[in-house]
Amino acid sequence: MANEPHFDGCEVVEKLRSGPATDWYLGRQRSLGRAVVIKALSPNVLPESPFAGPLGQEAKLLAQLQHKNIVQLYEFVQRPSSMWLVLEHVDGVTLEELLEKNGSLSIPACVAIAQQLVATLGYVHSRGIVHRDVHPKNIWVSRDGDIKLTNFFLAAEKSAPPPPELLEADSGFESPSYMSPEQLLGEATDPRSDLFSVGVIFYEMVTGHRPFDASDTRTTTQRIRHEPPPAISRFASDVPPVIERIALRSLQKLPADRFQNIDEMLVMLDAVLAQYGNPTPRDAILPELARAGLVDPTTTPLPSRMPMDEQRSLLGRALLVYAACSVLVVGGTLMIRDVSRQGRGPHIEQPKPHTGLELAPANAGFLSCIARPWAHVVVDGQQVATTPFAAPIPLRPGTHYVRFDHPKAPSEQRVLEVAPGQRILLDIDMQMPAPPVEPEPDLMAAPPDAGSRSP
Repeated sequence: MANEPHFDGCEVVEKLRSGPATDWYLGRQRSLGRAVVIKALSPNVLPESPFAGPLGQEAKLLAQLQHKNIVQLYEFVQRPSSMWLVLEHVDGVTLEELLEKNGSLSIPACVAIAQQLVATLGYVHSRGIVHRDVHPKNIWVSRDGDIKLTNFFLAAEKSAPPPPELLEADSGFESPSYMSPEQLLGEATDPRSDLFSVGVIFYEMVTGHRPFDASDTRTTTQRIRHEPPPAISRFASDVPPVIERIALRSLQKLPADRFQNIDEMLVMLDAVLAQYGNPTPRDAILPELARAGLVDPTTTPLPSRMPMDEQRSLLGRALLVYAACSVLVVGGTLMIRDVSRQGRGPHIEQPKPHTGLELAPANAGFLSCIARPWAHVVVDGQQVATTPFAAPIPLRPGTHYVRFDHPKAPSEQRVLEVAPGQRILLDIDMQMPAPPVEPEPDLMAAPPDAGSRSP
């Protein structure tokens, strides 16, 4: 290729994309004969420029991050007039390319991709790092159904200042579609900002549409900051309601109203995928790669799907599967005994006062609760939370008694058997009384005082 750049030990195969500060190339490492991606400073940016700093910072961050779903750093090279990273090459496509080919994705594929992405971000956040550029262009989907997160150019440690503002243009954000409201305003970001971006991607995977897009950047920005996303049912009528709740919770304008951590979101994603038989990422995602013509469909397993009427029955009740005395299985290990429904049934013996909740129990499991319209959550006789946005409740392993109280509805009671490390989701519909039906007026009847007026 004309004016081909030189990278020690690598030959350039083709240029992949360019930005104001960096260029990306597909290359080959001569010594090992393997494909690599080379991310280099643009020729007009010198290594001593402040706009070169984030590339060196990216190398330092990637050197700390050893995770199967993060693109590996092979080498970092700095010369007087150039700087580049040699990165792992993923045999697959970006999520952006997959969405361009398929539009929307199946629910199992959406959830499997989101699960991997959220778990990967949890690892990143645990190291004190906020990615700040969670975008489909920066998520690779391999031909084996695994995802790989890349492009930490805008990532920031909590203790470090964010990159220069002009570098926003070098990210995947050619438009602000995936940015959180606080990032648009230039405010400090934290892990909840990344979860907002995940919410946009999740919405797009399910519907084939980004939730806040408009014809121009200014309007898109205003919608992100001020308008709720359109209902998912507007684009996909058969999507279970719980999918919409996951998306809407992620897309709240205020960080305090979103999922507060990765575990909260994973509880709901895990429970959804359980309704599809817990397919592996490969079984869930490869059919979408086959539909896009990226793998051979004759060798691609199709995920088992339950009939649509069963999906609506199970998922429409927000992930509760009742069998015998009501069994809810999350991850295959949780059993819930439904001993009282709508205030009827046998009395549940509450634990004695001295067996109260511990603040930080050893080997804790975690209980997340959703109740509509809302309820106080009482565990082992103690009120510990109020829905709809209750934080996960740590519980010691063993038996626990949970009650949901609403002043206008019968209490809902459950008995939980909690295992160490178990993540549990309870999704409850409080049995609210129906509003009184007003009789329709008789339009032919005479007014009440029609016969008493004077002539």
